[in-house]
Amino acid sequence: MAAAFDAEAKLENASYLATCGGTYSWDGFVATLNALGHDDRVVRVAPRVYDGFFPSAKQVRAMFQYFEAHSYFGRHAQTAIAAANALVPSGFTAFSQCRERI
Repeated sequence: MAAAFDAEAKLENASYLATCGGTYSWDGFVATLNALGHDDRVVRVAPRVYDGFFPSAKQVRAMFQYFEAHSYFGRHAQTAIAAANALVPSGFTAFSQCRERI
C-alpha cells in the first residue's frame, strides 16, 4: 500500500486501487489450502437449498454468485487490477504465498 501513497500525484481524488495477488475460484482456494496440509473441499448446493440455510442466505448467495461471475472488484476488475499493478511492478502477495498466515 505504500506504493499508493507514493503515487499520490498519479491518482485522482476519491480513486481506489483494486489490489490483489490474484483472482481465485473456490476450488483454487481449496487446492491451495490442501497443498498446505489442510483437508478441505468445496460443496456446491442448489441456490434454492442454500437460500434456506439461514436468514439473509439469499442475499449472501447472490453476492457470492456476483463475485464468481465478476470477482470482488466488479465487471471492470481486470482494468482496475491492472491500474494497481502498474503502481507495484514487483506485484502483490499471492494467496499461495501466505503460508505463515494460513
